[in-house]
Amino acid sequence: MNKEKNNIILIYACFIFSLLLISLPLMSVQLLGHILFFTIIIAAYYYRCKSDDSSLIKNHMTYFVKSFWISSLALLVGIIFAAFLSDNTLIHNIVDSFTSGILLSKHEMNIVLMQYARKNIIVLLLTISPSIIYLFYRIIKGMILANKNQFIPNLKSWL
Repeated sequence: MNKEKNNIILIYACFIFSLLLISLPLMSVQLLGHILFFTIIIAAYYYRCKSDDSSLIKNHMTYFVKSFWISSLALLVGIIFAAFLSDNTLIHNIVDSFTSGILLSKHEMNIVLMQYARKNIIVLLLTISPSIIYLFYRIIKGMILANKNQFIPNLKSWL
């Protein structure tokens, strides 16, 4: 296995690992995941800038960066749609209670959050999941091709 191929696979694997860490409920683990996430993005840009145009790593890092930005755009659109389509009465009730001086305990806030999630799960799945599925598809596709020492065939394609 050559070093270039190892670096590409390491970037892809660490990126997936950072996303998994971010999704865990522990704040310290999420912080570590975010640090790793942004480190991987910076590393991808670094490798892309420092590599020859015809190299495997330049090809894959261009693909990786494009995957990141397209999925980020899709996530932003999904979040905007989720904000408009979800039922926010629970959130409005909490804000009203805060403004009237009633503070909820952490336990009560968790209960309201779970109720909100249950009430809006379909909206969240339909609006946010496509960007996550897209990102994982692209990263796994890139890992498979990198493992075979193959270039991404069409960098202009969104798939």
